[in-house]
Amino acid sequence: MVISAYNRPGDLIHHYHSTVSLIRTMELLLGISPMNQLDASASPIDVFQSQPDLTPYTAVVPKVALNNLLVQPSADRETARWIRESESQDFTSEDLANPEMLNRIIWFSVRSDNSPYPTVAHMPAFDVMRTSTDEETSEQPDPSHQIKTLLAKRTTKARITR
Repeated sequence: MVISAYNRPGDLIHHYHSTVSLIRTMELLLGISPMNQLDASASPIDVFQSQPDLTPYTAVVPKVALNNLLVQPSADRETARWIRESESQDFTSEDLANPEMLNRIIWFSVRSDNSPYPTVAHMPAFDVMRTSTDEETSEQPDPSHQIKTLLAKRTTKARITR
């Protein structure tokens, strides 16, 4: 939407325009050359006239409820929990918020409690690597034994869930 005293009154343009079209239009109005190939190839917005229309007008103020911009208290405990988690994140700069927590907050906002948060799928070898680094033992772990143990656990879990 372009608002200006130089708009042709009553014109409604039915052509697709992007931000680059607006930049191209401003370049033409100011008499400057395009900054790049995108500007040069963009079609300008053809809505302006040479003389301004200085007819006074009365602005129509939209009717907005006074509490429209206020955050309402949550209806349930789970929603309140995720609101508190959101408020506890550090958004003062990029990459300071906990990405795992943000993913869970977004998941809840979209899926609610209707669908469990997805788990990360990975190869058994990854579990072995994590197990060997997480266990703080002085002896060197045997990778083949760990793989067998891990596969046995997965097989047992698969039987239990069936």
